[in-house]
Amino acid sequence: IVPPIHIKDNLALKPNEYVILIKGVEVSRFEIMPGKYLAMNA
Repeated sequence: IVPPIHIKDNLALKPNEYVILIKGVEVSRFEIMPGKYLAMNA
């Protein structure tokens, strides 16, 4: 079971960058290129 996921815009991030927060704590930061796929270990 996956809890609800909230997506918010953050203009402080670089273009194509995103951050994953868990309970307000940054656990990952990535930069993704348009037209590419993202694969993550789970």
